[in-house]
Amino acid sequence: ALAAVSEAEIAERAAAFRELSEYPVEALRELFRLELALEKLAQPYDGLALREWPEIPDKLGVMAYAAMARLADRGYTFAPEGDVMGLAGMLALQAVSGQPAILLDISHFSPRGVMLWHGGEAPWPGPGAPPGWCRTSTATYRRCATCPCERGPSPACACCRGAKRWCMGAC
Repeated sequence: ALAAVSEAEIAERAAAFRELSEYPVEALRELFRLELALEKLAQPYDGLALREWPEIPDKLGVMAYAAMARLADRGYTFAPEGDVMGLAGMLALQAVSGQPAILLDISHFSPRGVMLWHGGEAPWPGPGAPPGWCRTSTATYRRCATCPCERGPSPACACCRGAKRWCMGAC
């Protein structure tokens, strides 16, 4: 699927890129190639269980999460770690709720709440995002320097108001 992505498609995706990023658009070419390949693979399906680690970063030098998150913004569903049962659960939740779903690991319980974790392939929740929502692990969502920010649930998380993205990094 990667070989089927043309340079013209990559250039078109790069020209349309409007995300906050600390990387120049040219440095994101392999991300766009992966995003376009995944989009082509996913089109005929309700969702894909994708084994994104370690083969994708080993082959392309990029993590799959930014591509998966950007495609989730457009309605595609990806379950990480090749988790077919997780994908079934995500699709069931989507069918019941009419909203996108994400597969997360429970990593910590405390009296203050629960910490959920995964690679960052969640769709952007929109302007009505719950307080403290932080989309992390995607290098394309890290730069906060050009907008006023609000601290998130950890020192690494911040919300950039006025931008369409949640980011990770010091503001």
